[in-house]
Formats: sequence, structure tokens, C-alpha cells
Amino acid sequence: MTTKLLQEWFPGTETPFICNAPMFTATNGKLAAAVSGAGGLGMIGAGFDFSPNSEQIQLLDQELTTARKLLGLESDTEGALPVCIGFVTPITTSEQFITNLTPVLKKHRPCGVWLFCPSPSTGHPAILQYCRSLGQSWGLRTFIQVGTVAAAREAVYDGADIIVAQGSDAGGHQWANGSGIVSIVPEAKEMLSSEFPDRTIPVIAAGGIVDGRGVVAALALGKLIFHFTVCEESPVPEVTKAAILAASDGGVSTIKSTVHDDIQSVGFFPDLYDGRALIGKSYIDFENGVKVEDLVAQHNSAKAAGDESRSIQFAGTALGLVREKGKAADVVKDVRSEAKRIIQELKTRI
Repeated sequence: MTTKLLQEWFPGTETPFICNAPMFTATNGKLAAAVSGAGGLGMIGAGFDFSPNSEQIQLLDQELTTARKLLGLESDTEGALPVCIGFVTPITTSEQFITNLTPVLKKHRPCGVWLFCPSPSTGHPAILQYCRSLGQSWGLRTFIQVGTVAAAREAVYDGADIIVAQGSDAGGHQWANGSGIVSIVPEAKEMLSSEFPDRTIPVIAAGGIVDGRGVVAALALGKLIFHFTVCEESPVPEVTKAAILAASDGGVSTIKSTVHDDIQSVGFFPDLYDGRALIGKSYIDFENGVKVEDLVAQHNSAKAAGDESRSIQFAGTALGLVREKGKAADVVKDVRSEAKRIIQELKTRI
């Protein structure tokens, strides 16, 4: 039922349903268009600054224009754009979101809006209600990224169409106290079926999925989101791509911590969240007792000199399975084919 519903909501997507993570600075219109063009659902991370004259909103407008052109949808009135936009919302108000994002949303008509990390005091209900009303004419759907069953419950009460259950294997920001997708996805689905029996709410698994084997495992749990950081179309710096490709044994070479944000002077994430990143020079120094203020100075000095050796490189535990860059469209098609082949092989074993 949910598979058919997702295909109904997002025409042009194929099974298994695959989308890229809308990580800010790691996605752009080129990557989103490639994923959507290959039968997935492309996503653009739009950031967190929704103030008047925000450079992030201006950049989002440019990236959506790029995606529309690459997908052959030159006119802004040709129905919904098959691209979703991801927003991080800890420091915004619903009034800011509604006032300052309305022009770009009306102009490009994205098929989905993805929300993550609300202010603990406000949540997402006002933004969800606004998106539902604004996008009713073109079928805009809302995704809420969660890391606990309680957060999934809250998201449904707030009015989310789709739940993204992020496991602790994921790279980047996530719940500080969470579990892997093998635990959270089935428990969230059980909660939804028992507490919201009158609603059909798709659950998408996110975190640690990088190949056909992960896809097959995730299919037993729900739909899935895929990490495209090292693809050719990704705007991630080449040094980060190289570091991810060179790393292995992700449970050992990455670490969940709030110090990653401290080093970068990113202070707006609530205490509920931390981030998983590669263990690099800065984190090693932190473990050896170097003060955070000194690490911040070293990070900023290196960055100003064009030295990325102290940059924070967010990555998940499955990075050891990522061995080459590749094109995003090829990744979608290859992973889908691999998953179908594995499923056929499994049938012969039963």
C-alpha cells in the first residue's frame, strides 16, 4: 500500500523507492536532477537561515532553477518539480519560514518539503499546516526526519505525510540517543499502525545504506534513503570525498559527538542532537586534551589558508563500502539492479 502511495505521490519514481539525503552543502540542483532523472527522488539541502535577504534562500532558488533546466522543465508552471527541499529548523520561527520562503516555493513548486531538528519549544505543526495549504494545488508532500519512536509520534500528530526514520549509523547530524534502522524502523511502523490505524504513513529508512545489500535489508523495514556524498555531481569538496573513499571500518573510523559542531562554531543544534563524522586531526587532538577554543582557532586558521586537513567530514558507518565516485544516476540504477538480483537469489534459498 505505501509503495503504491509513494509512486502516486511522486510520479516517475521506481521501486525500490530511493532518494538522496538532503544534506546542506552536500547536495545541489545537479545532484537532485540526476537522482530524479534515474527514477529516484532528488533532494536539495536548503540550510537553516530563513531570514530576510538570506543568501541560503537565494542559493536555493538558483539550485532549483538548475534542477528544473536539467530535467527539461523550463517553465515554472509545468506542474510540480520532481525535487524535494530539505530544511533544518532549530533557529527559525514559523513566521520567518512562511514569509521568506513562500516566493521560492510558489515559483518552483517542489514535490516535497523535508523538515529536521525543530526548536524543542515549537515543533513543526505550523510549518506543516502552511506547506499543506500552500502546496495543495500541486500535491506537495511533507517529510519529517526523526530518530526516536517518540519523535515519529510527535511528527504524525503535527501532520507529517512521511516519516524518515534515521538510524545512528547515519553520517551527519542525528539524535544523540537513538538506535540503528533495524530497531527504529519496525518499532516506528508498529506504533503507527496501532496508534494511527486510520492513516497510511510511509516510513523511509535512513542511515548506513550504500549498496544493493543495504537496500534489500532496508526493504524489509521500509523504503530507503541513500547517501550520494561522493558522487561526481555532489558539491562536497574533493578532499572530503577522498577521505571518505580512503576510510574503512566505519564504526571505528567515525564518531558521534557534539564537539564536531563546537570546532566549526556551529552552535544552533539543540542538546538532543549530535553528529557522526570521520575521526580527523581535530578530534584526535580533542581526545588528547587540547582545549576546544584552541581547536576552533586551529580549524579557522587552516581553513583560511586553504588547508582542509582540520575540516569536519561528516560520514556514516557504511563508508567502508563506498569505493568510487560514480555518477548519481548510475548509482541509483546500479543499486536498484543489485537489490533486485539479490532478492531473486534469496528466493532460491527459501
